[in-house]
Amino acid sequence: MNHFSDEDRQRINAEALELLSRPASRQESGEGDRREEQPVTPVDLPPLETRNEKHRRELAEQEARFAAERRRERREERLDTRTLTVADVETLIAAALCEERSVVIPVIRQALDEILDAEREHHKSELLERTRGLELAIAKLESALAQLQLTLATERSGKPLPPNLLSVN
Repeated sequence: MNHFSDEDRQRINAEALELLSRPASRQESGEGDRREEQPVTPVDLPPLETRNEKHRRELAEQEARFAAERRRERREERLDTRTLTVADVETLIAAALCEERSVVIPVIRQALDEILDAEREHHKSELLERTRGLELAIAKLESALAQLQLTLATERSGKPLPPNLLSVN
């Protein structure tokens, strides 16, 4: 991590160039190796960036890639969409209605079954009451018939019947 500001870097580079451009004391005295003197040019160092700057730059690059990808997907989506004809719309409506019916019809069927079951039970109980009433009426009629048959039999025979037979009701 570099703690130098841009001004510090420029100052350090200038000092380094100045030092490199001065002849060394050995070279002036003729000692040491003699090299051809090459012109010294400042080194173009890449700009140093802090960790935060690096993260901001990388985040901006990533956002740019994501935006480009979203634009590409929208463009492809627009190319994929086709114009719908009336027949296509009618088909889509029919499919939606069919799907809704598949959900609604069982619910309606269940509600109707419950209503019909209650109605059936009501009619069964009513029929049972009427049947009991008819059975009672039949029993009374059979009793009356038996008494009439007994009365007819006594009139034909001419003998009086005992009192316990006369009160069959």
